[in-house]
Amino acid sequence: PPLLERTAVLLRRKNSWQTAAAKAFLHMALDKCAVVGGNESR
Repeated sequence: PPLLERTAVLLRRKNSWQTAAAKAFLHMALDKCAVVGGNESR
């Protein structure tokens, strides 16, 4: 996925694991929201 590649590039460039962790958490949260929204719309 492009997002993962971008995160990897950011990790190599800035070497900041905090940013990567924040993005991963945000991505996970968005996925959960999408799943919950999908279940509610049924």
